Amino acid sequence: MEDEILKGLIAQWLMRHRYLRLRGNLNKTKAFSLGILPELDVDRFRQFCRMSPEGFEYVYTRIKDHVVFTNNGNRKQVDPSFQLAVALHRFGSETANGSSCMNTGQIFGIGQGTAVLYTKRVIIALMSLWQDVIKWHDEEERRQMRARLRIDSEEKGWDLFENCIGIADGTLLAAHLRHTSILFFEP
Repeated sequence: MEDEILKGLIAQWLMRHRYLRLRGNLNKTKAFSLGILPELDVDRFRQFCRMSPEGFEYVYTRIKDHVVFTNNGNRKQVDPSFQLAVALHRFGSETANGSSCMNTGQIFGIGQGTAVLYTKRVIIALMSLWQDVIKWHDEEERRQMRARLRIDSEEKGWDLFENCIGIADGTLLAAHLRHTSILFFEP
C-alpha cells in the first residue's frame, strides 16, 4: 500500500514539473536570421537553407497562407518565411537529433521547442502540397537520369548504379563489396 502511495506522489510531482533538472536561460538574438541571412550571396544562402533564394521564395508563396500559420487567439505567429528558414536549416542539419534543435535555436534566436514547432508547421504545410508537387518521372526522364548517374559513376571509376535514377542526399561514396560464397536466407 505504501509503495502505491509513494508511486502516486512521485507521479503527481512529475506531472507538475515540466523538466526534471533546472534549465538556464540562453541569450538569444535574431541578428543573423533577420539581418545577415537575407543578405547572403546565392551560394551561402543555398548552403544554409539547402535551396536557392528563388526556390525559397517559391515554397514560401505556396505555403504562407496555410491554416497552420494562423492563430485563433490575439497573438500573431511569426512570419511563415522565418518558420520555413528554421525548418530548412534543420532539414539540412548534419544531425537529426536534439543538438540540431539547439544549434538552430541559437542561430535563429529561438528556443529548442520553438524550432521543433516551426519545423512541424512547415512539414504540415508542405505535406498539403504533395499531390501538386510530387510526381514520378516519365520513362524518358528516368532514362536521362540513369544515364547521367551512370556517367558520373563511370568518371569516378565505379561500375555502380546501373538502374538507379537518383540518390537522396546527392552523396556518392566509393563502396567496395566483398564477394562471399556464404548465402544467408530465411526458410
